[in-house]
Amino acid sequence: MKAKLYLIDGTALLYRAYFAFIRNPLINSRGENTSAIFGVVNSFLTLLDKHQAEYLAIAFDRKAPTFRHLEYDDYKANRPPMPDDMQSQIAPILDFFSLAKVPQIGKDGYEADDALGTMGERFKKDFDIVYVTGDKDYCQLIEAGVEVYDPMKDIVLDTDAVYARYQVRAEQFIDYLALVGDNSDNIPGVKGIGPKAAVALLAEYPDLDAIYANIERVNPKYRAKLEANRDNAFLSKHLATIVRDADIELPQIQQLKFEVSNLAAAIKILKDHELVSLQRRIEARYPQLKPAAAMPTQTEEYQVDIFSETESRAEPEAPIPHTQVKEQRFAAILIDAKSLPELLLKLEQQDSISIDCETDSLDSLTASLVAFHCVLSPTGLLPALGTSDDGKPAFGRHTDQAEAGTTWQDPDRAQSQV
Repeated sequence: MKAKLYLIDGTALLYRAYFAFIRNPLINSRGENTSAIFGVVNSFLTLLDKHQAEYLAIAFDRKAPTFRHLEYDDYKANRPPMPDDMQSQIAPILDFFSLAKVPQIGKDGYEADDALGTMGERFKKDFDIVYVTGDKDYCQLIEAGVEVYDPMKDIVLDTDAVYARYQVRAEQFIDYLALVGDNSDNIPGVKGIGPKAAVALLAEYPDLDAIYANIERVNPKYRAKLEANRDNAFLSKHLATIVRDADIELPQIQQLKFEVSNLAAAIKILKDHELVSLQRRIEARYPQLKPAAAMPTQTEEYQVDIFSETESRAEPEAPIPHTQVKEQRFAAILIDAKSLPELLLKLEQQDSISIDCETDSLDSLTASLVAFHCVLSPTGLLPALGTSDDGKPAFGRHTDQAEAGTTWQDPDRAQSQV
C-alpha cells in the first residue's frame, strides 16, 4: 500500500478560515486579527493528529497575475480586494510552515491549484494523493488513488462522491464547469445552461468536444445556446482547467517527509500572535516539544491561566499537602425548561462553580456544543443541559441518583454524552 501525500491548498484554507470567524474574529492583545492563522494551523494540526499525515507540501497563490488574468481580463474581476487584516496574516502563516520545514511550492504566473496539480501528477506513482482543500475545482483531479479532503467539513471526496454530488464523472468536471461557468472565478460558461442541462448533455456526450462535434444532434432546446456561446464554452474550459505540467521546481521525495520535531521552531509564531491554545495543543500531543523549564517539579504546583500567553507563578512558600478525596454519590439533575429558571437563580448564589463542556468533535475550529455539566456546590448538584442541532436547548431524560462519571444520552443526539 502506498503512503499518502497530503497537498495543502493554503490559499483556500486561508479564505475559509478568515470568513469562518468573520462575525466574531480572534483578536490578540495588540488588536490584530489572528483568525486565519488559527484556522490554517488548526487544520494542519488536524492532519497530523487525525490523519497521521507523514508526507506533506503546501502551496499559496502568488501576488503576480496568472496566465489566466493575462488571457482573460475579467478573470476573478468580480472579487473584492483581500481585506487588510486578512492580508496581514499571510506572512505569519508562511513563516509557520517555513519554520516547520513543510515544502512550499509555487511560481509566479500560476495559482496554488496549478502547483499542487503538477505536484500530484508528478508524485502519484509514488503516493496516494490527497488534496487538502474546500475548492470544488479539485474534483477534476480525482481518480483512483487521488482524492480531496475538506478539513473544514471533515469530508473526503472520491470518484463516487463527485458523481453523487454533481451527477457527472470526475473526468467530466472540467466540461461541467465549461458549461455552467463559475461565478466565484467569474468564468462565463454557456449562458442559459445550468447544472441540470449540463448533466443532461454530459450524460449523452463524454465531453465538450463531443458535444460540439455533434451539435446538429444535440437537443434543440440547448443547441442555440451552445452555438451562440461556443467561444465562451471553450474559454471557460481553458480557464477552469488545473495545470498538471507547470514549469515549477518540485521538492525531492525525501523533502516531503514531515518531522514532528520541526514544530518546536514553528511554535514561536503561535506565541508571537498569542495563539496559546494551538501552542498547548502541540505540546500536549507532542510532550517532547515542551521546554523542560515549563514543566512543574514535584514540589512546585500552580494553576495555569488558560487565557494567559505565559505561565507565570509565585514562588511556593511550602509544598501543598495532598488530600485524599473520597468518591461520593451525588444528585444528578437533568435540566428541563421548567427547572432552568431555578438553576439560573442557584448559579447567581454560588461563590464558585465547575463547568465541563461536551462537544461533537475534538476539532476546536468546527466543534459544536452538545451539552455542559456544572457542579454548583460540595453537595454535588450536577445539572446537565444539552443543545439540539439548531443550537436551541435540548433536554434528556431525568435521572435521580448516579455514581460520579455516569453519563446520559441526549434524545436529539443519540451518539452524544450529556
